[in-house]
Amino acid sequence: APSGGTSAVVVLGVIALAQGLENYVLEPLIVGKSLGLNPFTTVFAVFGFGVLWGVVGAVIALPLTAMIKTALERLADAEPAVILLTDVEAG
Repeated sequence: APSGGTSAVVVLGVIALAQGLENYVLEPLIVGKSLGLNPFTTVFAVFGFGVLWGVVGAVIALPLTAMIKTALERLADAEPAVILLTDVEAG
């Protein structure tokens, strides 16, 4: 039978895994869909900005990416970049 310390470590590991999955995969996909961002773009943005600026970067990643997409939509020469950022299903 596992000791109390081992059980606590396992529970903490499961909680950390669930939080990581929610924060870095599920939430970006759901919020990204509402912003019209490509699912790959959302996950990549959260990961990339998180690596650059830590927790603050992960928090501001999707709003910042949506602002970049909106700015690029105003530029005629940036159409290929907009296509890459846009979710095909959302339009």
